[in-house]
Order: sequence, then structure tokens, then C-alpha cells
Amino acid sequence: MNAVINNNSSNVPTNAANPLGNKFKPVDPVKLLRQYLWLLIPVCLLSPIIGGGVWFTWMTVKPKWTSQQMFEVQAGGGDVRDTNINPFTGSQINIVEAYMKTQAMRMKSEQIFSSALNSRDIKQTKWYQSFNENRPKMIESLEEDVINAFVPRDSLYIAMLANTKDKDDSRIILAAVRDAYLRSIRSSNENNQLESEAAFVEELKLANQTIDRLNKNIKAYAIDESLVIKRQSTADLEIKNYTEQIVQLESGLAMMKKSYDLLISQQLTGDYSPEDKSTVEQDPLILGLTQQANYLESDLKAHLQMYPKNHQTSRYKQHQYDEMLAKLNIERDQKLRELQDASISATSNQIETLQNQLAELRPMLEAAEKKLADLSANIQIYENLLTERDTENANKELTKQALSNLRLAKSRKDLNRIDAVGDVTEPEMTSPKLLVVVPGVTFLLVGLTVGLIFLKEMLDQHVKSPGDVKLIANAELLSVIPNSTEDKKSNAAVERIVSTQPTSLLAESYRQTRTNILRKMERSGYKSLMIVATQPGSGASVNTHNIACSLSANGKNVVILDANIRKASQHILCDTNCDLGWTDILTGHADISTAIVDGQAGDPSLLALGSGNIKPEMLESKAFRKLITDLEARYDYVIIDAPPLLLTSESQILCKYVDAVAIVVHASQDKRGMVERLQNKVRGNRAELLGIILNAVESSVGGYFKKNYEAFHRYSSDSQTSNVSRAAAVTAMQDQTDNNA
Repeated sequence: MNAVINNNSSNVPTNAANPLGNKFKPVDPVKLLRQYLWLLIPVCLLSPIIGGGVWFTWMTVKPKWTSQQMFEVQAGGGDVRDTNINPFTGSQINIVEAYMKTQAMRMKSEQIFSSALNSRDIKQTKWYQSFNENRPKMIESLEEDVINAFVPRDSLYIAMLANTKDKDDSRIILAAVRDAYLRSIRSSNENNQLESEAAFVEELKLANQTIDRLNKNIKAYAIDESLVIKRQSTADLEIKNYTEQIVQLESGLAMMKKSYDLLISQQLTGDYSPEDKSTVEQDPLILGLTQQANYLESDLKAHLQMYPKNHQTSRYKQHQYDEMLAKLNIERDQKLRELQDASISATSNQIETLQNQLAELRPMLEAAEKKLADLSANIQIYENLLTERDTENANKELTKQALSNLRLAKSRKDLNRIDAVGDVTEPEMTSPKLLVVVPGVTFLLVGLTVGLIFLKEMLDQHVKSPGDVKLIANAELLSVIPNSTEDKKSNAAVERIVSTQPTSLLAESYRQTRTNILRKMERSGYKSLMIVATQPGSGASVNTHNIACSLSANGKNVVILDANIRKASQHILCDTNCDLGWTDILTGHADISTAIVDGQAGDPSLLALGSGNIKPEMLESKAFRKLITDLEARYDYVIIDAPPLLLTSESQILCKYVDAVAIVVHASQDKRGMVERLQNKVRGNRAELLGIILNAVESSVGGYFKKNYEAFHRYSSDSQTSNVSRAAAVTAMQDQTDNNA
């Protein structure tokens, strides 16, 4: 079971799976911007220059000159007959807005453009001459590129714009389109006036014909009106009488059905009403049988006072009494059933009678209602005729007034609802604008750069820092080993740094790793530890050697077992020439004492690979398991250098024999998914996964570790002058590393 790590250690507690999965990882913006400051500063400086170049090129190649013409709209009447040009009112807002939008679309119609192209001035423009008399292309260009019309918000104006590459062309083209539009408006108004006048005259003629027809119909209905009213009163009275009778009959029928259902229910359950029971008890036959039963009961009681119950005479009298009671009950039930059947039959007859009466009354009520509806319809027709005639008279008066106003409006100057305001404005260069292009290009380039940086970091699957280890499901950070380039005060090779340069940054990091490993292994009583990497070049062999040296320097009796049968290197790291190894022990060519090379004072012993034909199957033999057991008995700790687990099967075999496993992950080289797969392969075996050793961490990753390493060197320098222990310096560095991670 994984151990609980103290807060002041460099270990990170077991964490849950990253909620974003292995595809994306959280990004620290400050950390990331500091890391890529070398790129962002040149981009920020060059972007305005590039923006200025874009602006100059755009202005030279394709500028846009714009002229403008405003049109004012008068709010006319909402009714089709109203030809007055009234001031704008709130009730007309929807009609006016629709009219203005329609006119804005009309200004860009093919008819207006075709008329404008006939202008003598527009033919002199560079824009016109560039099309070589191709009018369809000219109209298409006017509609899509040159002319634009829109309604400014909260106004009664329409703005028409002309955009051209040449400065003078925009004003000339806009003036030609404006004149063509105004001519079209005036022509449409004149035609509309003639059509409206003819329509009003025809409407007056139809109104007179309709009124004459209505007067004739009203006169015909007026003769029968009084007779219809009298018949209506009689029909109302009949309906009232029929309705009252039907209501009474339906009420009685409902009560009878309820009584009938109750009687049927009592008949099925054998229940009888108290009234029926009382009636039956008064029946002469029942009275006689009751008297006989009472007499026999009295006689039986008198006899029992003199004789016991089992006496022959007592049993006989008891039998007589029981027979009389049975006969009485039979007769009583028979009478009750007869009385109940009679009640059911009588109730059924009453229900049938009421239903027949209702069947006779309902058709009579329907006939009376139909008669009343017909009479009411005749009265409604008469009233509708009167209303229709009044409406037609009112419409006739409105039409006469509208026709009069239309004839008077022909001489008015403000007849047009839309007219040009002022003249075409002088051309103005609207594109490109320096204050828009330069900031826009700058923002785009800087934003694109920042976005690509963030995207690159979010998609980066490599493990670079302790924070990335937290993104791996159920991963535990055992320690952090900095890159050898970070230890600027050490010139020794990293392979034997603990032995050759014990005061260096790397040596202190390995000692911290040793402390964390010892705490876990001593607590669980573990003796053997396998150190394995994800892939070649991650540093498993170097870490194995330095951790073993650190354990030996701590007074532990340690042996290194080189189990990397494909690429053994511990004999090189230990600077030992050994011909014998553990494979020779397994094959019987050597014993354990002669095969092990004892280290010098403070160095670990080494059991090298050996010679001969080495097969991976040797790791699964009983002899190898016995070898591990013998080594655990001879030494305090057995440190095993294993090949990459994801590439070979040997490491997974070794997981069945060793007590604990530590995974070496090369920073900026190994990916999170690879580490997670390696963890899954280790778990489920005998060996406990102690955690991850993050190797070759660079201070440039985020900038935080650079501060930590500088803090270590500062503490180390202080310790030499002020007797502060080097261990305190390491602890301070590790604490700061944990906080930043």
C-alpha cells in the first residue's frame, strides 16, 4: 500500500485522474508567458511595423473612396385612401419603417442602375471605362461593390453611399444613381395618382350599387318583422315548458336508477332492507311459525331444568326446536326474496315509463329550438342588413373625401414622400484607416502567437515538471532530479556524481531521493528495489547507480543487480572489469561469492550480468528467485537495474520477485500516456510502486525551478560561511519545489 507522505517532503500524494483526460492539460498563463517571452517581445515589436506595411500596401493597391447622399422621408397616411402628407406620428412607425427599407432596396435595383448608366457624366469615369461597355457587369458591380443604401437608426433618413477606387468616380456615380432614383420616384407618383383616381371613381360606383341592393332587402324584411317577434315569444314559452318537464323527468329517472341499482346490489349480496324485514315479520305464516318456535323453545327450557341435555327426551325436543327454526328461516327468506323481486320489478317498470316520457319530450324540445333559431336568424339578417348599409354609407363618404383630396394634391409641391437632402458629399477615403489596420494587425499577430503557444502547451503530452505528473492518473512523485546543465558549479560526470562530487546539486537531489525511498521501504520492511524506465535514454541505469551509491554512503550494505540483459552498463558505471555475473551463478559456472564485486569504502557492491548465452527465460527460473532471496539475506538492500518496461518483458517478470519499483521518467522526453501505461503494467504484481523519479528537469520549464536551483546554490554558499548545514539548504529547495509544483 502506498505510504502517506509528509507535507515537507518532495513527494506528491496520490492524485485522481485529470478531469480533462490525457489530451489537454491545464496551463499557467504567467508561467507560460515568462517561458516564451523571447518570442512575444519580437512579435509585439514587429507587429506594428507589419501593420504599417499592410496599411501602406492596401492604400496603394486598393483604396476605397466614399461619397454620401442623404434622403429625407415624409410620413404619409396609413390608409390607402389618405393622400395627405402628414407629419410623422407614433402609430405610423411600422408602415414608415417598411417603406424606408423598401426604398433603400429600390435604390439598388437593376432598373435604377440601368437608367443611371445612361448618364453622360458617368460614362467619363475610370470605373465605367474599365468595363468596356459590358453593362451587365457594370450593374453587377454597382449592386455588389459600389452602391450601398441603408436606413440610419432612429431617423427618417436614407443614406446612399458610393465606394470606388478612384477619388472622383464616387461622387459622379452617386449623383447619377441619385438622379435616376428621383426620376423613378416622380414617375411612379404620377402613375399612382392616375390609378388611384380611377380606382376611387370605380369604388364610388360600386358603393352606390351596393347601397341600393341593401335598401331593397331591408324593405322586404321590415314587413314581416312584427310577426316574427310574436312567433319568437311563443317559441320561447314552449321551450321553457319542455325544458322544465325534461328536468323533472331526468331527476326522477336518476333516483329510480339509483334505487334499482341498490335493490340489485342487495339481491346479489343477500341483504334486505329493514322495511322489507318488518313487512315479512307481519306475514300470518311467519307469525304462526314464530309462535310455534317460541312454544318449543319454552318447552325445551322447562325440560332441561329437569333432565340433562343428553337425555333422550331432551335430544328429541332439541331436534323439534331446531327443525322449527330452520323452517322459520326458510319461510322468512322465501318471503323476503318474493318481496324484493316485486320491488325490483316495480322499480324497473317506473324507469321504463320515465324513459318513454323523456323520449317523447326531447323531439318536441328540439323542434321548438329549431323554430326559435330560424326566427332569430331572420331577425339577425335584418339587423345585419342595417349595419351593412351604415358601413357602406360611411365608406362611400370616405371615398368621396379621398377622391377630393387626391384631385387637390396634384398641385402640391410636397407630393413626393422622399426627396434628396443637400448635394453629394466630397469623396473621403474610408479604407484603409491607419488607426484600424495597424492595431488590428498587431492584435491579430500577437493573439495568433499567444494562441499557438497555448495550444502547443495544452496539446503537449510530455512530462516536463512535477505539475505534469499530477495529470497522470494515480501517479505519485517520488523525487525530482535536475538536468546536469543546471549544476553549473559541478564539472563531474553525472553517472558517478554522488561519489565524485557529493556537495553538488545533483548529489543532493539523489540523497533526497534516497531519503524518500528509505522511508517507504523501511516502513514496509522491503529489501529489493527495481528501478525501471519507460524507454531507452530516460536515465534508469544512471539513477540506479547514484541511488545505490547514496544508500551506501548512508551506511547501508547495498548490492546492484544488473538485470538489463540487452544493454548492461552497471559494470561501466562502477568502473569494474568483471567476467562473472548472475547468469554464471544460474548456470552453475560460479557461486554468489565469486560473482559479486565488492565496492570500495562507501560504494555499493555489484552483481553484473555475466557471460554466455543469456535468455530472458532465465529470469523466470527458480534459481533466479533463489538468487534474489540470497541477496536479500546478504545485503540491506538489493537495487536492480532493469530494461525499459514498455519495450521488453524482463521488467514485468521482475515485478513478480522484487518488493518495490521506482519509475524513472525523463523530463521533456517521456509522455504522460506512456507513463500511465507503464504504471498499469507494474500494478497488480507483487512489487509495490513507490512512485516516479522525474529525471533531467530543466529550469527553463516555467522559470520556477531556476529560482529553486539558484536558491540551493545561495543556501549552499551561505552554509560554507555561516555553518548552515547543506541538508537545510536541500530541504529549503525541496519545499520551494513542492510549493511551485
